Amino acid sequence: MPKDDAEAAKWFLLAAKQDVAEAQEYVGVMYAEGHGLTRDRVRAYLWLSLSGDNLNRDKVASTMTTLEITRAQELAMQCKAPKFENCD
Repeated sequence: MPKDDAEAAKWFLLAAKQDVAEAQEYVGVMYAEGHGLTRDRVRAYLWLSLSGDNLNRDKVASTMTTLEITRAQELAMQCKAPKFENCD
């Protein structure tokens, strides 16, 4: 069966927005690596933080500026508060 990262990302995002930690972790890794989603360190950090995957979050953070980390932390709070409605 062919691999379709974009299709996988779509489904993982849907699950991540339902507060499924494993899906949030996958979405974070997909953003970090650019598989199925455009590489975005801020969004990777956001989703990895929400998932509780501190190891991968810290790996991503090591490549980010302080400003990017602050922005990712702000986005994570904004995302989670209204039940994951503002995560995109």
